[in-house]
Amino acid sequence: MADARTEVLRIGKFLASGLVNTAIGGGAILALQGLGLGPHLANAGGYLIGIPCGYLLNRLFVFGRPRQAGGRAAAYGAAVALAFLANQLALSLLASLFASGWGLAFAQMAALATYTATLFLLCRFWVFADREEAWANPGPGESGAGRILGAKAPIP
Repeated sequence: MADARTEVLRIGKFLASGLVNTAIGGGAILALQGLGLGPHLANAGGYLIGIPCGYLLNRLFVFGRPRQAGGRAAAYGAAVALAFLANQLALSLLASLFASGWGLAFAQMAALATYTATLFLLCRFWVFADREEAWANPGPGESGAGRILGAKAPIP
């Protein structure tokens, strides 16, 4: 596990890449609407552009995995879907508690924070987990494979 300074830097990079990705996806939405697409299709197109950009930004800039093993793009897509589910659950709960005005704005912002935190945690500990570190530095009584696979194995 990285030290606290490294984690704070990683969180900052994650937030910065999120702003860049929001600009890319939002720009794509506005461009597609400007080309005559309706708001829903333009929104979907923005996400179709934004999600792969988010994957590349996270893989290369935030988590520094230029030679990531296969299957991580699908894992990232699943992480985005799970983060969106968490977002919708938080929004549903909070919107039912704060049904109008500023309460709904608070519910939206809290749901956005839920999405961001969920996606970061899933990327940090699942999608882009530091498997190389686990292989190189197994804990006492476990092999590198055991740490990756979650099993204890005697070290000869």
